[in-house]
Amino acid sequence: MAKRTFKTIYLWLHRWLGLATGLLFCIVCITGTLLVFEDELDDLLFPKFHFAPKVENTHKAPLSLDSLTNLAQEYAGDQKLNKVIIPKTGEGRNILYQTAGSKTKRFLLSLHPDDGLLAVKVRESQRLFQVITNIHRYLLMDKTGRIITGALCLSYVLILLTGLIIWWPKNRKLLKQRIKIKWDAKSKRLNWDVHAVGGFYTLPILFIIALTGLTWSYDWFENGLYLLFDGHLPTKTTIKPSPIDKASTSTKYGVLEIILTQTNDQFPYNGELEITFPSAKDPLYIVSKSIPSNPIPNRLDHSYYSKTGVLLRNEPYNSLSTGNQVRRLMLPIHSGRIFGWPTKLLAIIVTLIGASLPITGFNIWLGKRK
Repeated sequence: MAKRTFKTIYLWLHRWLGLATGLLFCIVCITGTLLVFEDELDDLLFPKFHFAPKVENTHKAPLSLDSLTNLAQEYAGDQKLNKVIIPKTGEGRNILYQTAGSKTKRFLLSLHPDDGLLAVKVRESQRLFQVITNIHRYLLMDKTGRIITGALCLSYVLILLTGLIIWWPKNRKLLKQRIKIKWDAKSKRLNWDVHAVGGFYTLPILFIIALTGLTWSYDWFENGLYLLFDGHLPTKTTIKPSPIDKASTSTKYGVLEIILTQTNDQFPYNGELEITFPSAKDPLYIVSKSIPSNPIPNRLDHSYYSKTGVLLRNEPYNSLSTGNQVRRLMLPIHSGRIFGWPTKLLAIIVTLIGASLPITGFNIWLGKRK
């Protein structure tokens, strides 16, 4: 009797949480599917933004990073530059600059790496995959959307767990029925099979995706990672610039080339490099360089430089605490990028099936009402 009562409660939770969140979950799943291959699709759809045309019959030396940055500042007009993204050598890609400001006001500038010609200037919030990201993470509602998607992830964790309890068979005969779809069954039974069997096979990965999704909505979840793996919350180390840098209102001429050379000397591998420029809030150059030899993405080496190009600290990825390294893994796990194409394809299949579950679940509920 008690078991039946609990199962009734689980069924009620599963049904009504599913009905309440189903439409939003479909939207989040479909946009998430598109974001799995964001880099590849963006290259394919917007080649002018990413790839630099070959310059024929020129004997001119490529412009220095400082000269390119000065040109980018001219193209940006009144908007200050926030960062520069330098691609790996030999890829034939443009150098990208981002302007400072709020999400809706920032621009991206794509410059030819040799002569500094402006290929594309576009408002960042209007780029296709930025719009898809805003739908996926914020439902186009900014902070309110962040709260909703966080609640959606929590709800879906409960939906998956209650779904497993409801699915759980009483005996071996029922188990055989619940691990394969009877394709020649009538539509009502087929719909139930697609929902139950599809949900069962995709549950582990959907559970991981929903759980890791909490990272971007709830501080308690992110802090929990540090407490679990480090035993304490992260402490922010303050890097103080020298008195000369504090007094300086402009950066030293050639400082970016100095930083670029030093960083490549410190981390001598061919990886994408990102330099965030000093600001009133953080008067340092913050440099990150991706590690291409590592099979897992989002692993970066960091360096911190003064305004005059003095190296203040190196922070190799391997020196990070376990908690920080696990936190860096959340995005590759959540997006399916953790082991490249195999996990990307798996993520797409699973999220598409996940997007179908609210639809088949709604059909089950509708069928029982008739």
